[in-house]
Amino acid sequence: MTTNTTIIGTVSEFSEKYRLLEKLGEGGYGAVFLCSDRHTGTMRAVKSIPDAQCRNRTQVKHLNMSIPNEVVLWSPLAHPSITPLLEVFLDSVSSTWWMVMEYYPGFLDLFR
Repeated sequence: MTTNTTIIGTVSEFSEKYRLLEKLGEGGYGAVFLCSDRHTGTMRAVKSIPDAQCRNRTQVKHLNMSIPNEVVLWSPLAHPSITPLLEVFLDSVSSTWWMVMEYYPGFLDLFR
């Protein structure tokens, strides 16, 4: 797997780096939140998905774990029309994946 994405941090590393601000939306697989980088103030979107929802997985030998195919497929993509996946964190206690991506203000207004 070739990627520019940081895989995989812990939930404590996520909490040290990001502050959750508000829920932007929720769907069948999880929710998307607005968060800010605690050090730079940069706004990011973060998608949370319970591990139980991640049925399609790929075994990644160098990480010694299987990860959701969404991460495997999304992380190497670089295209102006695709939101970049920046970092991935795993909360091993609640078994939730946190996928940090660029935040585009006003995007949700397209659906209202």
